[in-house]
Amino acid sequence: MHIVVLETEPSSRRGGQELSLLDVCHGLAERGCEITFVYTEPGNLLPDYKAFCNACYQVSAYRFYPRRSLSSLWTLGRDIFKIPLMPNSIIYSNQYHDSVFGAAFARLRRIPFVCHLRVPPGLPLGIQWSWSMGQTNRLIAVSEQTRTDWQTAGFGHKPIDVVYNAIDTEKFQPSLNLQKYRDRWGISIGDRVIAYVGRLDRVKGIETLLQAFAQVAQENARGAEDISFHLLIAGKPLRCDETYEASLKQLATALGIAEQIHFLGHVDDPRWVYHASDLVVLPSHWPEPFGRVLIEGMACGVPAIGSAVGGIPEVLRGLDYPALFAPEDVEALAERISDVIHWRSRCPDWSDRCRRYVQSQFPLEKTITGIQASLHQVLV
Repeated sequence: MHIVVLETEPSSRRGGQELSLLDVCHGLAERGCEITFVYTEPGNLLPDYKAFCNACYQVSAYRFYPRRSLSSLWTLGRDIFKIPLMPNSIIYSNQYHDSVFGAAFARLRRIPFVCHLRVPPGLPLGIQWSWSMGQTNRLIAVSEQTRTDWQTAGFGHKPIDVVYNAIDTEKFQPSLNLQKYRDRWGISIGDRVIAYVGRLDRVKGIETLLQAFAQVAQENARGAEDISFHLLIAGKPLRCDETYEASLKQLATALGIAEQIHFLGHVDDPRWVYHASDLVVLPSHWPEPFGRVLIEGMACGVPAIGSAVGGIPEVLRGLDYPALFAPEDVEALAERISDVIHWRSRCPDWSDRCRRYVQSQFPLEKTITGIQASLHQVLV
């Protein structure tokens, strides 16, 4: 099988779906698939692709621009026909945003087209994307909820396979030296540390987390135990909303917790954050498709909790501790943090249980097998 893979920018700075695609492509290549990698912007993961792909091509764009219709059409056609094909070729897009190029490529080169559904559909999709998604032969969703979202959006007639994301648990492992990682931020081994890892985006519920954290920290300050609470926030704001981080810092100051909040910016290796933490929180109030950070943290032996929205319940539903809370509910999140945050002294075996849960439910080999099976279906 020859797979022409579409990715906008192969960069670890963009998010989990780029890292997921790299893992999948590398696994497919190891199984004998020929991978041709196509991208529009180079990123720091490009050398990794060049190490195992049979070829890598940069193209100008993945869509058509009506305001410069002739040049846009010419560029699109030129880029489509410069990529050589092999027997049993498939074009596979890592996100629906790139599907216009994928659909045009599939029609002009007469090969099947598969698209990965990693986010809910933007509504309305727009003329180009409505057409291009209609050209797909098969779809892959990262959760049951994401599949339902796309079926509801008018794609119920399409075959949609659910293949959960996964991580390499050999890479994400627990640390035996908690203090080593906390020293980086001047945090004591006896303190309690909560981590948020992800983009700084208004739909991620970070304000809810700050308010809940303030409530838990203030309640603890009134108690007998001399324990400090810290919140590590690892991520950067969207380019279109660069003032958002400043607004979060202002909120932390207003809540009286500014000295306990550590804004880390983008972190190339989030394992440093997980290894310093007692709890990973994903407080989204949009339909989060999956939540890769949850399984990253748990694979590192750190319990995770998340809002009951989107695909998050599917990731956390098999855990034997209270892991879900209502989105945008400060009181519910504060209660859940209090339920879990003291696990090191009260339930120390939770670390091993979280790791075993990820190993059993979200193994990387299972994800690669699922995607390979979906791609194979369009060749049958």
